[in-house]
Amino acid sequence: MMRSDSPEWVTAKAHGDRAELAVAEWFRRRGFEPYKSLALAEIDLLLQCFVEVKNDRKAIDTGNVAIETGYRGQASRILTSPANYWALVVGDEAFIIKTTDLRDFALRSTFPEVPAGDGKASRVRLVPLDKLRKLSGVKSVQLGEAVT
Repeated sequence: MMRSDSPEWVTAKAHGDRAELAVAEWFRRRGFEPYKSLALAEIDLLLQCFVEVKNDRKAIDTGNVAIETGYRGQASRILTSPANYWALVVGDEAFIIKTTDLRDFALRSTFPEVPAGDGKASRVRLVPLDKLRKLSGVKSVQLGEAVT
């Protein structure tokens, strides 16, 4: 025989559901796609977001990460990417940062912009690694040998 839920539990569940939806909306406004679990799940929300991953193989030698701002005269990458976050991989280390923070940092600073890439068709800002490491909001992650 199945027992019905108590009125207190039903009320508490409704309040909990509203809180979960409010938190999900907060994440949605920040570029995540939240999914609310249903029924008896071990979690309440699953979050997905877009991450742009750039492996800058020259940065170890140059000390600069190249952030593409244009390609063949058109705005590109940091200006057009729909990604919520960027992961700038340098050797076995990744610098994780919000796209908006990286865009503001790269474009508002006086870092040199130079031609780069195949046929020099791209324009890149050269962001010093030491400045990137000190930037508020940057998370440095050790990746191990999988990248090198």
